[in-house]
Amino acid sequence: MALGPHGRPARNARNVGGTPPIVGVVTTSPVAYDTLADVYEWLVPEPLLTPEGAADAFASVVDHLPAGGRVLDCAAGTGQLAVGLALRGFAAVAADLSPAMVERTRALAAERNVDLPAVTCDWTALGRQGWREPFDAVFCVGNSIAHVGPSGPRRAALSAMAGVLSAGGVLALTSRNWDLVRAQGPGLRVADSLTRRAGRTGLVLYSWDLSDSAERPDHVDVAVALFADGETDGETDGETDGGAGGGAGGGAGGETDCGAGGGADGESDRGAGVVAVTTHQERLAYWPFGHDELVADLRAVGLALEHTTYTDDAERYLLVARRTAGR
Repeated sequence: MALGPHGRPARNARNVGGTPPIVGVVTTSPVAYDTLADVYEWLVPEPLLTPEGAADAFASVVDHLPAGGRVLDCAAGTGQLAVGLALRGFAAVAADLSPAMVERTRALAAERNVDLPAVTCDWTALGRQGWREPFDAVFCVGNSIAHVGPSGPRRAALSAMAGVLSAGGVLALTSRNWDLVRAQGPGLRVADSLTRRAGRTGLVLYSWDLSDSAERPDHVDVAVALFADGETDGETDGETDGGAGGGAGGGAGGETDCGAGGGADGESDRGAGVVAVTTHQERLAYWPFGHDELVADLRAVGLALEHTTYTDDAERYLLVARRTAGR
């Protein structure tokens, strides 16, 4: 997370070319990340899989907040960052658009024995949650802001985040470098390595379909293929790409069971050389933007840029902006 690690391309990804959809039996998912919530760990780098690691990754922001201050993670995902902030003594609150992600956040908070209110809402509803006091910091990480829509909806979301900040409070936001994403072009990208989480080995695949208009989203089909126990040699540590929950713009999602060499109905014969795989698939929508465009959006809603890690060749970056006086 330190620089928005949830939203990065696979470091060793291969661009296979073309824009083929990931094949599978797909059911409709009304909210982004509800399907991927069960396999989100395979989309996140190893250091960020604990609350402590997630909070440490944002030390450059967290260490400058008032002790015991109020903090909101408004794209909480599975809750690692929000719980990590609570463990550091902050009065933390979590929010996400995905009910499945909110349930995972609540479960993690209970497991770690921290008081962490967690709500299901979109960003424009942040100001209607009945919170009595504003926040010293709002975190919107994991490339989540790109889900919400083009410039108008994006500014509305940022305005809502600014609206729950205290005077002088900060917004910490991470994003992909969309210029680099688009330079790679459309196509299927497959991590070179398998990733092992919770005793299961998986492979993450992304199929990108890029729009030719700023008013229409790019789409990516994300699939996490989990191998049955004992079906692989256990090679691990592939670093993969995923988006944190919290933004609108989800599409189709589903879970399929298939076996290499199986029949036409997708069921494996489990014959020689057959590998049993369970695939969790979801289509996500992103509205790309440039760094300068995002800075202008922040300024338009009363947030002054204090720090950015953006460079032309950075895959992802962190922005920290402070609520200006009088807003």
